[in-house]
Amino acid sequence: MIVYARYSSIKELFSHQCELIPVMVEQMLNCLHDLRYKANMLHRDVSVNNIMYEKRGGMYYFILIDFDMAVVLPKDGNTPYTSSSRHRTGTLPFMAYELIRDAANTAGKGDWKPIKHLLRHDFQSLFWVSLWCILVLLTDGLSRDETEALLSKAKLWEGSNLEYVADHKQVLCTGDLFNQKIQLPPVAEGLRRWLLNWTQLLDDANGTVKRHIRQVQIAALTHQPPPPFDEETVDGLITRDTLLAALSPAMPFKQIDPTTKEVAAQEPNHGADVDRIGGHPIASAKPKRQTRKKVLTKEQSTVRAGILSRLRPRKTIP
Repeated sequence: MIVYARYSSIKELFSHQCELIPVMVEQMLNCLHDLRYKANMLHRDVSVNNIMYEKRGGMYYFILIDFDMAVVLPKDGNTPYTSSSRHRTGTLPFMAYELIRDAANTAGKGDWKPIKHLLRHDFQSLFWVSLWCILVLLTDGLSRDETEALLSKAKLWEGSNLEYVADHKQVLCTGDLFNQKIQLPPVAEGLRRWLLNWTQLLDDANGTVKRHIRQVQIAALTHQPPPPFDEETVDGLITRDTLLAALSPAMPFKQIDPTTKEVAAQEPNHGADVDRIGGHPIASAKPKRQTRKKVLTKEQSTVRAGILSRLRPRKTIP
């Protein structure tokens, strides 16, 4: 018999609390990174419907599901790969704006050659999942007008005009949040700095990509080879580590294992490894494994002694 854990939708979880959204992002960044560099796969459809969660021992664990659009990358990094389907890779409201703009530019063209879907596009999808949950789910206690104002922003990501959707997303994640043109629900206002740290990286990456395109164009005019450029990480700007480094200081809450917390409290030497974010302790010490001595009954002891006597080598008489 195969028994599976029962997973729940993050829509249910984030409809009444938002402090776990950064926790979800942190776990998904690690998940997508390991999927890419350990399993050599890209998910390519990170969306609010493809992230589930379960709660074990007071801890929340987030799970990535639905690998219908996933692709196994070729071992040779120079070998191009594309989807066998002409359908875009991803769910529109959560797609990276680069992929949406490319889909708009290639729509209806016979020589359809989509740009390569990269890990940084899946990372950007996590941003749109987070912002969608904030704008759409956290509406308890808001007036009807306030709710409609939030929902109207998220609805723009589902428009049929792909070029407009791409432009709106690019402007939103590189300027509107900073200028506070996007009003967040009051309960999520504490996440604005966390979101801004993310958009700062996206803005820097967008500028770096534009500069690289200009360099490639200049190189083509002068018949020079284009400068080296890592498209997947935008020359190291968008990686799991850079995102975690930017987001972690602004996290209002970070869950810890209760057993880890107890060990840190019992052992003073671990005090140097304890930090605080938003008033919540973060312990890096690993809990010690506790063992319990098994107590045998009289009958079990007799049986055990008999088995051991048969296993011992018998003494030989000279």
